[in-house]
Amino acid sequence: MKHLIFMPLVALLLGIAILNGCGEKAEEAVKEVGEKKQQATEAAKKQMASAVDWTKDKIDAYVGETKEQLGKFDTQFKELSAKAESLSGDAKEKFKGQFAALTEKKEAVAVKMKELQGASGEAWVKVKQELDKLMAELMQHYENIKKDFSTT
Repeated sequence: MKHLIFMPLVALLLGIAILNGCGEKAEEAVKEVGEKKQQATEAAKKQMASAVDWTKDKIDAYVGETKEQLGKFDTQFKELSAKAESLSGDAKEKFKGQFAALTEKKEAVAVKMKELQGASGEAWVKVKQELDKLMAELMQHYENIKKDFSTT
């Protein structure tokens, strides 16, 4: 009879001991999951910061290249403008009108460059495409003026 009372008591104590051990393991598992979540969050933050830095570097490089192109263009434009000043009458007026249109396009490029520096993601891609188009138009217009000038 003593065994009948003793056995349930041992089973009860053994059950409590097992449950107590499971509780500790559960706490350890929860703690481990929390640590892994924190590590994943930190890794994601680092990747995001890296992507932002990469994008900023790309924007800065593109803007730098565009500014360099515009600098070369300005030099050529000034040389051509000086030559146009030596022309007389109608030819001079014709080139002044063309140069005014060219200056307007150049100002549009400057505005787009400022927009580009403030844009990101899809907006950046759209503004960059618009800027590329404006730069192509600007250069084509300038080439047309050079051709006209060489025939004058």
